[in-house]
Amino acid sequence: MPTGDAGHPGRDHGVEGPRLAVAERTILAAVADALLPSGGTPAPSATQTDTVEEVARLLRHRFGRIAGWAFRIALWVFELTTLVTHGRRFSQLDPAIRERVAARAAKSPNLVRAGQVTLLKHVIVNTYLSDEHVAAEIGYRRPDPLDPTPNPDGPRLTPLTWPELPQHGRLRCDAVVIGSGAGGAVVAATLAEAGLDVLVLEEGGYHTRDEFAEQTPWHRFLDLYRDQGTTIALGFPPIPVPIGRAVGGTTVVNAGTSLRPPARVLTEWVTQHGLEDARPEDLAPLLDEVERVQSVRPIPDEVLGVNAEVFRDATARMGHPGRALPRNIVDCRGSGECVFGCPSDAKQAVHLTWLPRAERAGARILARVRCDRVIVEGGRATGLEATVLDPGRRDIPRGQLRIDASTVVVSAGAFHTPMLLDASDVPDRSGRRGRNLRLHPAIGLAADLGRVVHAWRGTLQSWMVDALHGDGIMIEATTAPPPVSGAQLPGAGRGLKELLGSWSRVVSSGFLVTDTSSGRVRRGPAGRPVVTYQLQEHDRRRINRGLAFLSEAFAEAGATRILVGMQGRTWATPAEARALFEAGEVPTRALKLSAYHPVGTHHLSADPRRGPADPWGRVHGTAGLWVADASVFPGCLGVNPQLTIMAFALRTARAIIAASPASAPRVPGQVAV
Repeated sequence: MPTGDAGHPGRDHGVEGPRLAVAERTILAAVADALLPSGGTPAPSATQTDTVEEVARLLRHRFGRIAGWAFRIALWVFELTTLVTHGRRFSQLDPAIRERVAARAAKSPNLVRAGQVTLLKHVIVNTYLSDEHVAAEIGYRRPDPLDPTPNPDGPRLTPLTWPELPQHGRLRCDAVVIGSGAGGAVVAATLAEAGLDVLVLEEGGYHTRDEFAEQTPWHRFLDLYRDQGTTIALGFPPIPVPIGRAVGGTTVVNAGTSLRPPARVLTEWVTQHGLEDARPEDLAPLLDEVERVQSVRPIPDEVLGVNAEVFRDATARMGHPGRALPRNIVDCRGSGECVFGCPSDAKQAVHLTWLPRAERAGARILARVRCDRVIVEGGRATGLEATVLDPGRRDIPRGQLRIDASTVVVSAGAFHTPMLLDASDVPDRSGRRGRNLRLHPAIGLAADLGRVVHAWRGTLQSWMVDALHGDGIMIEATTAPPPVSGAQLPGAGRGLKELLGSWSRVVSSGFLVTDTSSGRVRRGPAGRPVVTYQLQEHDRRRINRGLAFLSEAFAEAGATRILVGMQGRTWATPAEARALFEAGEVPTRALKLSAYHPVGTHHLSADPRRGPADPWGRVHGTAGLWVADASVFPGCLGVNPQLTIMAFALRTARAIIAASPASAPRVPGQVAV
């Protein structure tokens, strides 16, 4: 059976990783069939499809070295652990015993063991469900938008990559921006339109809707997320934090939800951290401007989808009417694939808005270029050193660049901005850099309605309910297509197959918690972030409260059972689930959390002893160095942060212009080798 986009190896530019050894393929086949045996729905086992060959191809061509080696280690640990428990290697056991071993491992309270199974399922199950014939058995086909009307292409960019860039060269500009996401793109466009010569560095590649429309969500996930989405905040429980890496940053892979910051949060930041000109009334015109550029509007009813409609009607009957989420969209078709790159150019990510403006004003975008160090001389940032990467999907160095600039803006995100500044030996009098991490942790539930609904059709993140927002719980109806959500289902073997067979009847929703918990980011091996975060008891109690609310809503919707996936059980009746959560009986370690909004690790403060950057993003103690991304927020916003990142970045860009001497644009492309 054909899978994915296996017919397009040329996109890898000949950059390959190591092949799986024969022994590793044997282990992979044994693990795959233990996770996905024959029978049930879908009927074929993993090895009765091309899943094993496709996983081997993905590991060689699409996985980075870190994620690829992590997968191989997990395979070998699975293989050898049964030498102790069963006296034989896993692949040598009878198939029925292998399935029981996999099922027990999937329920293991040991976080290391559970993590290994999660990684193996992440790759194997998503690859299996990306097979078009397997997907069709559970009712999933793509493309399948609610509105099939084609959209015209949005604007296109012309970023420079290797070999267009010199292997060893020196570039000069007025301002260099590190990162092309929500913060970096706004800064780049604003500075370029003010007449500055601007360079934008982006470690990821440039992707367009042609790629998004052609490839499965799983294959796009592997390309568009850093380290194939394996970034994790270590703690109890560990929390996955998938981060986008592409021209346009995480805006390419977020849901497009565009909410204004709560006034009480801004007021608190002004009062406690001295953020002048950041009061609600000060930020309002900046938010107005950002919303215009981003085409922010509520989701139209016709593309909401069944998942939203079920949740909307149920919560309204409970006395909690909600509203369609505002999103940055133009002619949304309800494809349900927003977080893997919009296949219709409807979602207005910054590679369709601010970055085209920046290019039109003369800015140059360098793609697949990684900043290694900001250069600081005599207390002033004077430029940076960077590595030019192969434009293929593996991070092969092809050259080095030195960029000289009088202004350096770091917009690398809450994990990588503090790491980069640490690696550059930028002073931090506050000692707060890398600390104060907030994750806005998320969790959800799924419910079986007993009837086919195909909830993945329509807008992925669609409807919000404010019933618990006063307690820091933001409820959003959300779902995802099977080729990326299937691996999140609990269990293995026939239990997992049963869940996959019921997926066409399932709806889902989730919520985010304004966390009082905090964490830290440190620079780890190979320049990767080491993220630690410990969920506190207050936040655990609020999570249980939110889960109880969702259980009540699904009961109101007529659900026959709820997928709790914790405490050693898979399904519960709505009444059982609500009682479980209201009693607060789910311990911290059992929660299956994820997070998408890391903030706070280089936060703003008027006092250099209390924060690494001043109220406008200027790094305390280093002239010419600024930060404009989610790391600057003093705390969790309590809403999706995209719009606020952009408004603060616009504010920072105008502060840079005010602080910069008048400068005529230089000749684009000036290079000294």
